[in-house]
Amino acid sequence: MKTSLRWSVLFFAVTCMSASLWAQQIVSGTVTDESGVPMPGATVVVEGTNTGTTTDFDGNYQIQASQNQTLVVSFVGYGSQSITVGNSSTVNVQLQADNVLSEVVVTAQNILRDKKSLGYAMTDLKSESIENRPEADIARVLSGKIAGVNVVSTGGTVGGGTNITIRDAVSITGNNQPLFVVDGIPFDSSTDLQSDVTTGNSSVSASSRFLDLDPNNITNISILKGLSATVLYGNAGRNGVILVTTKGGASKSTRKGFEFSLSQSTFYNEISDLPDYQNIYGQGGDNSINVGYVGNWGGRFDGNHSVRHHYSASRLAEAFPEYQGVQVPYKSFKDNVKNFFRRGIGNTTALNISKGSENINYSFSFGHNDEEGYIPGNSFKRDNFGLGVSSKLDYNIQLNASFKYTTSLFKTPPIAANNGTGNFSIFTRTLFIPRNLDLEGLPYQNPIDGSSVYYRTDQENPLWLVNNSQESIKNNRFFSSVSLGIELNPYFNLMYRVGYDTYNENQKFYINKGGVSSLIAEQGFLRTSSAVNTVWDHSLILNLKGVNLSDDIDLNGTFGVNSNSNNLEKTGLASSISAGFFYGSFQIMDLTK
Repeated sequence: MKTSLRWSVLFFAVTCMSASLWAQQIVSGTVTDESGVPMPGATVVVEGTNTGTTTDFDGNYQIQASQNQTLVVSFVGYGSQSITVGNSSTVNVQLQADNVLSEVVVTAQNILRDKKSLGYAMTDLKSESIENRPEADIARVLSGKIAGVNVVSTGGTVGGGTNITIRDAVSITGNNQPLFVVDGIPFDSSTDLQSDVTTGNSSVSASSRFLDLDPNNITNISILKGLSATVLYGNAGRNGVILVTTKGGASKSTRKGFEFSLSQSTFYNEISDLPDYQNIYGQGGDNSINVGYVGNWGGRFDGNHSVRHHYSASRLAEAFPEYQGVQVPYKSFKDNVKNFFRRGIGNTTALNISKGSENINYSFSFGHNDEEGYIPGNSFKRDNFGLGVSSKLDYNIQLNASFKYTTSLFKTPPIAANNGTGNFSIFTRTLFIPRNLDLEGLPYQNPIDGSSVYYRTDQENPLWLVNNSQESIKNNRFFSSVSLGIELNPYFNLMYRVGYDTYNENQKFYINKGGVSSLIAEQGFLRTSSAVNTVWDHSLILNLKGVNLSDDIDLNGTFGVNSNSNNLEKTGLASSISAGFFYGSFQIMDLTK
């Protein structure tokens, strides 16, 4: 009796298992939209299981399911559908469009808003228009992309200063730069100009500090124009506001899972244009040849004239005896200015790593820029490191944090007509040289004392300036933004955000002894300065969102307080130098005034 019962139970169990196995089948079909167009990438999941697949390019899918199971089909922007398999092995699905997705933009205080609901002018620029460009300066990347935003490079150097104006100049003080806000925190983008210790004039080649932003690490840029910027950011936003959201500062991942991207670009730069030079007349005036003259209205080049060598002069007899009494052909060197400039080369590397899940997203970025400009002696190097974390904690608490570190080095020979130490510039010296001067074929430095050698005694040779004078700026910057938000109820969100921004900038200008255009150039000069700028920004914001007053009216609002402190400490000194070495006493400068 017992044996018979056991076999009966075993037979029943085997029968049930066989029935279950026979119920599994391969289900296939096509997913289309309401107009019958195939939908590639739609998700098909067996409800209550981990079994799922996606449709191919033609909207087709295959999945294993039993007759009593349900398939859930979904696609972004469309309503999902649940369909029981039943006896059929073919299940075609047609999805209906869900509510049309509205464009969401980042507004003041880093708050997301539906663009159609905004009551003020705003322009949005996505990362695709910014990254992988042959520019290290985010301002120059914006050039020509947004109506009403004018970008002008002040010196033409790589890493040099840039001016941005939104809807033209509006300030009588001369400061028309817009306010930069990065990840919700005001970002110091000022240009620290050096002042001449004798005249008070400033250099125009200094870098603007928004150069510390890496274009390859930016997710979105929004431009606030006009009155809206002033209302939202007060007096600081009177010239407009540029809102920057970085990849580390984005509060939500655009895609879940692990992402890795690496890009490398190499590019060249050349001087865009030169003046139209005439090559009929040489040095002199009134059709008379004079090889010591500045003007180019001397004799014509159409004869077989010969003139004294430019360095055949008593002041250069000891240094260059080989040129004394030498006659050279009187002819035009058509490329003597063009050949002074070079073809610059730049390299940019961008690395981004991100990982996203349901409750936490994090990202790491690294950027390297190394560029040599078309001006000899001009270069710019920068390294950017970024880390961002976004986490959804318990009790409806959201934590967002981003940290950025930048180090950069900018170098250039003096290029300004007045560079803060005297009236000499390689542009001033180069663009007006005589057409019959062989600039590349002549020595530029006295082998005895290292002084400048040129065809005149009141100007430095531009090649001597390149090799004996330099402006440089070295900068280290740390920037962070941390915010903590809590959903009080479906309508109210309370957020506290703190930002810390500090940089250490060291500027240096030197010209070796041996110049001729000023006393400073003759004696040699060194000026150094160090500036430490620290900014703390605190915000407490209560955000009201989505309160439906009627079918046509929604109420949104932002209430809060902000505290911002800025502390700048700056010191410097100036001294005379001799052939690269200090001599004499130091002159201490108070650069804080």
